Amino acid sequence: MPKCVKPIFLNMRLIDIHTHKNIKTNKDIVCVRNLFSSELNTYNPDSFFSAGIHPWHVKDMDELHQVEAVISNKNVVAVGETGLDKLKPEWDKQTELFHSHIELAKKYNKPLIIHCVRAYSEIQAIIESKKFNLPVVFHWFSGSPELARQLTAKGYFLSFGQSLFDENSKTIRAFAATDLKFIFLETDASDFSISEIYQRAANLRNIDIEQIATSVQQNFHTISGLWL
Repeated sequence: MPKCVKPIFLNMRLIDIHTHKNIKTNKDIVCVRNLFSSELNTYNPDSFFSAGIHPWHVKDMDELHQVEAVISNKNVVAVGETGLDKLKPEWDKQTELFHSHIELAKKYNKPLIIHCVRAYSEIQAIIESKKFNLPVVFHWFSGSPELARQLTAKGYFLSFGQSLFDENSKTIRAFAATDLKFIFLETDASDFSISEIYQRAANLRNIDIEQIATSVQQNFHTISGLWL
């Protein structure tokens, strides 16, 4: 991964690790926009992206070579979103596609952005069987504190978003119990801005937003090698 000299943080930048919104990175916000296979022609090398074929889109498996052509660019900081979803059909094809994404991530030395629905055990087993030792980010994490502890004990990162606004969600307890060195924040496709999500996260932890932002910047460096 590309390396940069660590700067002094004169300005706080909010990193949105996973979004489907077409918002350009600027001096205040760094967005990692997810590209589905149908969106590869919208790639802009001046912004940050992740690229992959979503497990809902297994019909697009033939376009994996086009995904690889984009993944090789240094501004694509992660492979995905990829993963498994037990609420969707074609489990065997989902699994095959997930294996292919892991191989691409290993080939280009890039982390994985994981979509997981009721398949945490299966995803962990596949990652371990493939001897994948690069960073893994479970996006839109909405599990229990116990699951959060299990995942972070293996060094996996958890990304939180809209569910932090659900007062009755177990995700709030998981977020409160998770060490900041394993945390990312995201908008995904929600109506909340990344600024609102950071403020909510800071309020839930009873800390300054700057502390959240600094931790996420450090985590971004850990997975990408970049200081922003």
